Amino acid sequence: KITLDTPMKLSRLLSEVPKANLPEEDPTIFAVVTDSREAGPGDLFFALCGSRENGADYVGEALAKGALAVTNRTFPGAVLVSDPESALLAAAKQYRTPLPSCRAAIAVTGSAGKSTTKEFLSSLLADTFVVHATKGNENNRIGVSYTLLSAPAATQILICELGMNARGEIAPLSEAVRPDLAVITSVGCAHIGNLGSRTLIAKEKADVTAGMRGGTVLVPAEEPLLDGISGRKTFSVSAQNADYRLEKIEEQPGKTTLRLRTENGESRPFTVRLFGDANLSCLAAAVAAALEVGVPEDKIPDLA
Repeated sequence: KITLDTPMKLSRLLSEVPKANLPEEDPTIFAVVTDSREAGPGDLFFALCGSRENGADYVGEALAKGALAVTNRTFPGAVLVSDPESALLAAAKQYRTPLPSCRAAIAVTGSAGKSTTKEFLSSLLADTFVVHATKGNENNRIGVSYTLLSAPAATQILICELGMNARGEIAPLSEAVRPDLAVITSVGCAHIGNLGSRTLIAKEKADVTAGMRGGTVLVPAEEPLLDGISGRKTFSVSAQNADYRLEKIEEQPGKTTLRLRTENGESRPFTVRLFGDANLSCLAAAVAAALEVGVPEDKIPDLA
């Protein structure tokens, strides 16, 4: 069960769900559930269809417990929609919109390194802001919905990890998150069987901008397939021309000494308990994002 920190009217939560048959009475929703066993009065149960069970089979149980229900099966007293999973994401989008204290929403996507970059970024920002971020790698439509709906009203920085398996999946996630800043960690060959080429994978990753209204998109300096993105800035651990570069000074087993270089100059050296360019590239992306949302450059060596 996800308790909404700011309860919301049913009509507002489902305002972007096409042809939803909303009841005349407009109840206030206090929590969202996808497990009928957790349903109760004031809850909105989304009857999701999984690989093993169909949530529509449990609508009666949820209604009997006093909850409202969203389902793709006609049932007296339930809200009928074509796709409960899309309805859940639409509700999450509505809940995200009025977060009163949110200074910036950050979307993190990429073929590899998403979760690592997100965790680094959360750590870098936690001393300065109230941060709410994706748990684990819950980065599909359901996971992004959970992240948005569970955001506390006091959230200042929202960090959402966006994943994909096929073409057309990133854009609706971005539109729900409405990021002010985006990070594309890499363009690899994962899911190439579904998309056909790295070029098409790059286009899908670039759809992270679908929900943006301007803002910066941080990309690896070494990836030419992302060169055409509007608002592009680069990060790297090696490229001399990167906007944000973590320069390796010394690498030892389990740790590396670095220096941050930007157009404003260079930081004092600092050591992190990481090694290998993959981990350091994730850290470079996180450092770049932290700087973009207002963490002072002179704090990075202490935070990292």
